[in-house]
Amino acid sequence: MDTLRTGRRIGAYRLEHRLGEGGTGEVWLARDERGERFALKFPRDGGSLSRLRDGALAQARIRHRNVVPVLGVYTLRSPEHVVYGYCAGGTLRSRLERGPLGERALAALLRDVLAGLEAIHAAGQLHLDLKPENVVCSGSGVWKLTDLGAGPPDDELERSAGLETGTIEVALTLRYAAPELLHERRRWPGADLYSCGLVLFEAATGKLPTGHGLPSETARCPAWCDLLYRRLCAPVDRRIESAAAARLLLDELLRRAGARAAPASVIVTADDPPPRTLPSRGMQRIVTASSAGRRVARPATRGGRVRRARNRRSPAASGASETEASGGSAGEAVFAFFLFWLLLAALGGSC
Repeated sequence: MDTLRTGRRIGAYRLEHRLGEGGTGEVWLARDERGERFALKFPRDGGSLSRLRDGALAQARIRHRNVVPVLGVYTLRSPEHVVYGYCAGGTLRSRLERGPLGERALAALLRDVLAGLEAIHAAGQLHLDLKPENVVCSGSGVWKLTDLGAGPPDDELERSAGLETGTIEVALTLRYAAPELLHERRRWPGADLYSCGLVLFEAATGKLPTGHGLPSETARCPAWCDLLYRRLCAPVDRRIESAAAARLLLDELLRRAGARAAPASVIVTADDPPPRTLPSRGMQRIVTASSAGRRVARPATRGGRVRRARNRRSPAASGASETEASGGSAGEAVFAFFLFWLLLAALGGSC
């Protein structure tokens, strides 16, 4: 690799500082003549160059908000490099160094990662190197996948049993690899889903799993983490079938968890599976603080939503109010007639 230094011009870009180093080479922050920022990756050696080139060309064909865009692949000029869109939020690895993610941040991460995998698989590609170092965050908080196909080659996988790989980066990559990829060299979308499950575990707990434990057995985390982790890291014949299915499962688990955690005054839609205390789809119970312990069943309106309950007088209460009002009006009329009679009597006496 040519000497890289701050201020060196590489084509239309000027290097600023090194962002990091991985198994295939170094990543530098660079700016073009307009001052826009980019990430330039330089391969470590010839073997890294072929893997970097192939992965970058595959990634360049995918246009999706959860996949880092590849803007140029330059392998016929020295130094060889790939130009990526810059993500100012850093890697997931750097974020996890501050501790595991909270529930909302974890859910947002998994939605983005699964959406990115869905786009990659829909394009007929595989990632095969999904790990926190290859998940980066944009300045607006969107998680994106990068470094497709940058994992260890087959000869490294064959020696994976003892992890005698020669580089720490390859050893770390193998920690996120699916068993069937390690032992059978089976390259398929399910291998990426297994790696996603390990990323879920680490993001929720701060650690990788040891043995067959669940995330909740390692750290305090939402119950839905266990359910999704089981499906992502299940044996091949029981693993969830696709990234799209995993994303739908995540949304369903989050929706159910939100329904159970919601306060009594939150409106429940008719499309949601009602909690056990609620009636079935046709009617929804809404309990509010103003109902004084009474439950009022109301039908769902158009669109499946039930309007928030309002304080309305019952027919009995309305009838009572009308009776009181009519009674008061009758009393006032009698009193006015009595005064009129007294006035007539007084006038007659004076005459």
